[in-house]
Amino acid sequence: MKMNLPVTQREVDYPRDANIVSKTDLKGIVTYANSDFVNISGFTEEELIGKSHNLVRHPDMPSAAFEDLWKTVQSGKPWTGIVKNRCKNGDHYWVEAHVTPLYENGRMVGFQSVRKNPTRAQIAAAEKLYRRLNEGKSAESFLGRLNMLKNITIKGRLIFLTLLVFFITLGLETLLIRGINKEVDFVDKELLGLEYVRAAQKVAIQVAQHRGLATVWLSGDASAKERLSAKDLEVDDAVKALDGIDRRMGGDLASTQAWSGIKTHWSSLRSSQAGLSLADSFKIHTDLVQELLDLQSAVADSSNMSLDPEIDSYYSINVLVYQIPMLAEQLGRIRATGAG
Repeated sequence: MKMNLPVTQREVDYPRDANIVSKTDLKGIVTYANSDFVNISGFTEEELIGKSHNLVRHPDMPSAAFEDLWKTVQSGKPWTGIVKNRCKNGDHYWVEAHVTPLYENGRMVGFQSVRKNPTRAQIAAAEKLYRRLNEGKSAESFLGRLNMLKNITIKGRLIFLTLLVFFITLGLETLLIRGINKEVDFVDKELLGLEYVRAAQKVAIQVAQHRGLATVWLSGDASAKERLSAKDLEVDDAVKALDGIDRRMGGDLASTQAWSGIKTHWSSLRSSQAGLSLADSFKIHTDLVQELLDLQSAVADSSNMSLDPEIDSYYSINVLVYQIPMLAEQLGRIRATGAG
């Protein structure tokens, strides 16, 4: 395994809503790196493009983790896990990585990785696992089980990961899995929905901000044109991130058809913006935001999020998916109208 040195063991904190996106060819050579990847890793785009993705591999990461990743994605399946990456200066940052194969004309041509900021609980569990792997104390199958419980963040669910580590260490993996499979299936689908909703909310926020800038520009403020163009690219990035998530899990959440329509509407709005009237622009933007809010609600329903039996988790989801986004959208409409 490539040994990137030196390392400082200083952790880099970065925004919770950051989406670190990269693409590689089949050999792991970077073909695309978004601005979050560049800013957080400390490498320039020129230093990343054309280089092996293991440029950011941290020496604390066990080789078994990447063996599992490559084995999974080369078989055409998505892989998810918590990864410690190295910055150019030797610092490190943790990511929750979602790696999926890319296809053209039915042929696998490369891989896409969408990475976000994991929780402290996820990082603590991963550190414990990787320490054991590096010390040679864990079975290889442990990685597969960690991947199955990859996103556990809901209150009380982390106990399953702790129990999993304990029982695998004792060689009782089969006994444990039989006892928790039903619960894991429920939680896993719940967490797919949570990941999807977070990404959809980011798109909705970017579209709402785009509406405000478009309103200012169409009202006669020529200075808003440059900011509107920059916002075009930000919405594009948010759409691409959610599109990757939808391709990976849309079938499980029954979201693909609605999301396909939203992508089409955004593309149409982006290309026709300059020829729209102020009223038409405002209406199309607002309809698009509403479609995104409806998509979030549908995903929450299909992924069990609104059926969580834990009462505190239920109310948290209710606020996250329904109350705050609707209130924010109402305020956004007022701001955009006032800007005009």
